Amino acid sequence: MIFRGLNCYGPITRFVQDAALMLDAMKGRHPHDRESLVDDGTSYFKAVSMEDRPAGLKIAYLPTLGYVPLVEPEIAEMVATAAQRFKELGWTVEEPPFKTKNPEEPYVSYLMASAAHFYRNKMGTSRHLISPNLVKMIDVGMTINGITLLDAIYRRITLYEEFARLFKTYDLLLSPAMPCTAFPHGFMFPQIIAGKKTTPLGFISFTYPVNMTGLPAAAVPIGLSKEGLPVSLQIIGPLLGDLAVLQASRAFEQIAPWHSRKPPMG
Repeated sequence: MIFRGLNCYGPITRFVQDAALMLDAMKGRHPHDRESLVDDGTSYFKAVSMEDRPAGLKIAYLPTLGYVPLVEPEIAEMVATAAQRFKELGWTVEEPPFKTKNPEEPYVSYLMASAAHFYRNKMGTSRHLISPNLVKMIDVGMTINGITLLDAIYRRITLYEEFARLFKTYDLLLSPAMPCTAFPHGFMFPQIIAGKKTTPLGFISFTYPVNMTGLPAAAVPIGLSKEGLPVSLQIIGPLLGDLAVLQASRAFEQIAPWHSRKPPMG
């Protein structure tokens, strides 16, 4: 697995209950996966299908997740409005002054070193069969030294610890899922976000910290942009807090349903 420890398997569904049902099918210990967990008997589908909702949840709204430099104003406004709707459920929503160092550089180092490790024996005979963008990643990854890689691994640990401290006060975290809407087909990444030049990973700046820390998260649709493109809210839970994430997603789905909303075709 090329990016083991960073990637995860998550379903894309129209309904939260369907995502919970998929998790029921996926969960449990597997002898070939040392990172799999013993099934504790929880049925996520049954839990999110019950009318009862968690009471008294305390939620932190993080409009930049503590570091994201560029967010489209329209998305920032839509997510801020959506975050406040959780108050309709009787939950508390606060915006704490959370700041952290941008983890993009260590994430890129880890990503490229992983690619180089996986493909290093294939570059001699199969280089021409590998996509040019991946070849660039591999070439850069081959130059990353041990200190840089260990710095990246250590940053994963410290980032997790920073989020863990937040979860001592809050049950869930909210942020935009992406800082921009979908960019034109054929492009690897958007060149501009919020009127400024961005990095190749700028468009996933809200999600790769979740990959780095291993925290459960869901991207929940909150509406369409003025151009008719989907915008989503990210709900992040503490370690092993998958059920809380699903319950919050389901609760939001009920007060702000999106199932019948589709962008115009053509």
